[in-house]
Amino acid sequence: MRVTLDLTPAFHGWGGIGRYARELARALPGTGDGLELEGFVLGRETAAPERSPGPSIPLVSRRQDPRAWRLEVAFRHAAGLTMDTALGLSPGAIFHATDHLLPPLSRAVRTVFTLHDVSFARLPHTHTRLHGAYSRAMVPRFLARADLILADSEATRREAIALYGVPEEKIRTVLLGVGDAFSPRPPAEIERVRERLGLPQRYVLAVGTLEPRKNLRTALAAYTALARPGLGLVLVGPRGWHLEQAVGPELARGQGLEGVVMTGAVDEADLAAIYSGASAFLYPSLHEGFGFPPLEALACGLPVLASDVTSLPEVVGDAGVLLPPTDVAAWVEALAAVLDDPARAADLKARGPRRAASFRWDRTARATRDAYEELHARRA
Repeated sequence: MRVTLDLTPAFHGWGGIGRYARELARALPGTGDGLELEGFVLGRETAAPERSPGPSIPLVSRRQDPRAWRLEVAFRHAAGLTMDTALGLSPGAIFHATDHLLPPLSRAVRTVFTLHDVSFARLPHTHTRLHGAYSRAMVPRFLARADLILADSEATRREAIALYGVPEEKIRTVLLGVGDAFSPRPPAEIERVRERLGLPQRYVLAVGTLEPRKNLRTALAAYTALARPGLGLVLVGPRGWHLEQAVGPELARGQGLEGVVMTGAVDEADLAAIYSGASAFLYPSLHEGFGFPPLEALACGLPVLASDVTSLPEVVGDAGVLLPPTDVAAWVEALAAVLDDPARAADLKARGPRRAASFRWDRTARATRDAYEELHARRA
């Protein structure tokens, strides 16, 4: 059974989707024999080799800028031009699209499409105009063409059915995992990272790309309203689009706010220590197809406050506090309760790792392998 897995987002480090592609590629070989796996990479010469899932997967690459590739995919879909030969795909092969981008392929090639979220349709104002327009135009085409669709959460599966009329038998939920690197870190490691990054001695934490969908304005408002002396707010993540809308004009212009530290993107090796050193984790996102940061925070034993929308209740469950994303007063009250009640905080810290332990990449890989085998059997 030959499967080509799109590893472009892994090599180019595209946030959660990149992590998904990388971890899936690492875990799939462990699902058993009979799987001939290869990776497809765009613009490999400009990609970061350290993000490779490992040497065990042979790679085929295409010398093309990812943005130009998106335009070519759209053109070829519109023109009815397939790309089986150009991508080296033979009849009976399986192509797994991991990045919301499915090249036009003939029906001789079976296709798996991972749908991460539909925020581009539900919250178009939180995306750039070009990205949102492309996704709204093309994702329905990709969903219609795919032989099988994998949704990162049950919430995303239900939204795909409601928005695009995807047949229920064509889409299944495959929950994602959390890496072994995320676990409570020892105090000495926490202190080394804290000093190197200039973090406050005591802080609450938010992690994610600085973009409007993450709704960091609620986290900032709750932190400011709480006004605890000696308590900082640390924002970890790369700058995204609509930065002023995401974090406010002062932070967007680099003027700073008292007690607020923006680290930018950090190495994964440091991230577990940053989680472990925080007093609480805030994730007031407006829409998530899955949500890696709250799961990572749970795995590190951090009290988690998260939005009660889309997939986040599936991830957090009863191991954290779920709140309406824009109700600042509720976030202030919940944060104060965690900070002021040691027993409450200890209970949440204990629940987190137990909850996170049920989200494993080997389970994700096994469910994905089952999808491949179902498609392969259809060809028999």
